[in-house]
Amino acid sequence: MFNNGTKGMSFDIGGPEILTYREMMQQYAEARGLPQRLIFRVPVLTPLLSAYWVDLVTPVPSGIAHPLIEVLRNEVVCRESRIEQFVPIQKTPFKDGVRIAFSEEKEGPGVTGF
Repeated sequence: MFNNGTKGMSFDIGGPEILTYREMMQQYAEARGLPQRLIFRVPVLTPLLSAYWVDLVTPVPSGIAHPLIEVLRNEVVCRESRIEQFVPIQKTPFKDGVRIAFSEEKEGPGVTGF
């Protein structure tokens, strides 16, 4: 951003709703017309094991999947909306964002190519 008022500042930018990772995965599947999946909660978060599992069962490149899995350790809920003072933002609901992303994917190959 080329605004002297924001120099050196960091901002949270999020959508209009707060969702768990489980809810995001379920809404993603619904938006894509995929069958409902079983999601199991495990007592211990093991990102390395999870990363290897994702490598085995998805076409997502490890350079993308591994950092995303590592983030699961952290809560990533936006706690403030100061960015709206500087940039007009129209917040997109998660399901709409998924639909938009995949409609754009149809126009050209994306990261995974599926």
